[in-house]
Amino acid sequence: MDRVLEVLEELNLEGERTVPSEVRRQLEICGIVTLADESPSAVLERVLNGQEVYLLHPVTVLPPKLDGRRPRPPKVDG
Repeated sequence: MDRVLEVLEELNLEGERTVPSEVRRQLEICGIVTLADESPSAVLERVLNGQEVYLLHPVTVLPPKLDGRRPRPPKVDG
């Protein structure tokens, strides 16, 4: 995802008006659907806004227990 963000930033700085299909495919793999005529700046803003949630509230991935069951994550108030 970092590389895709870099490409979007470069396209935006170069004044491109659309996001290439390969970049759009990579975004789709990450769960972000884009329109063919959507500008790099619009897509970049949407991606960064979506990532902000994870930066403010990171998700902890716990390792599995030896018996194969995952421990329950701690409860988060809020």
